[in-house]
Amino acid sequence: MKRLTRPLVLSILIFSLLFFLAPAPNVQAYTLSFASAANYSEVGLSPSSVAIGDFNRDGNTDLVITNAGSDSVSVLFNNGTGAFGSPNHDNVDANPNNVYPSSVAVGDFDRDGSPDFATANYYEHSLSVLLNNGNGTFAWAVPYSMGGTPSSVAEVDFNGDGARDLAVTKSGSDNVSVLMNYIVPMPSSVR
Repeated sequence: MKRLTRPLVLSILIFSLLFFLAPAPNVQAYTLSFASAANYSEVGLSPSSVAIGDFNRDGNTDLVITNAGSDSVSVLFNNGTGAFGSPNHDNVDANPNNVYPSSVAVGDFDRDGSPDFATANYYEHSLSVLLNNGNGTFAWAVPYSMGGTPSSVAEVDFNGDGARDLAVTKSGSDNVSVLMNYIVPMPSSVR
């Protein structure tokens, strides 16, 4: 045992000395700057939140914007140069009147390989999920009653099952709701 202990202690000592005496890596400071902003004015009334995803699956990152004042969302498709075309508008509720979508989160909620999105609808007290048809168009919004005033939404796989779950903050109720996604695969004859 003594024969193994001495070389081990010596190795640890040498490694420690080399580690602590080695020069620190050269860290370079950079000056932060951005190009002038490109403004896209026809997105909708009172844009309140933005998220990203490749909605038309062309390899370019697109934008989805919630429009609180027009009770809608707008999708702006990236043309590949970092510029965006005219927005496509979708309603976040079957009766888009005083819904006030305040936040948006992007995730593949139906696990078909295309990014979908969810909106927190402040005045409607609901969450809407819009499923991507695979080409950048979206099916009708599926509403989920939240009981409270949803103000923000985020997505992640909380339980490790591969399905994207949602967390929603609710103003005035001092709590957050977690919606676990228990997606059931459709039979191949329905797809």
